[in-house]
Amino acid sequence: MGTWALPQTKQSAEQLAALMAKPLKASKAEAAIHNLLGDDELSDSIHGQIKTDGSNSDARCLIAARLEDFLDDYADRPEAYSKEWSPSALKICRRIVNNVLTQN
Repeated sequence: MGTWALPQTKQSAEQLAALMAKPLKASKAEAAIHNLLGDDELSDSIHGQIKTDGSNSDARCLIAARLEDFLDDYADRPEAYSKEWSPSALKICRRIVNNVLTQN
């Protein structure tokens, strides 16, 4: 299935930012972000974290790292995306990545 949802609008990026503001249990992460950042690779990583670190472990670093992958890829090759990211969504998503990855 690949990737089915990205936070490319201001509204979806704000929703993701709200979820990422506090610890997000790995056991609940996939359902919580499914329509905001839906991606098979991320799902596999979350399942792997549950197996190694437990269902109560915080999944935000995995989510932020995968989001960063998409942001970097979009910066390099925006034509590969069927939908354009809004400038405000890009700014919010970069802030999410910076906040989460610098805290941990």
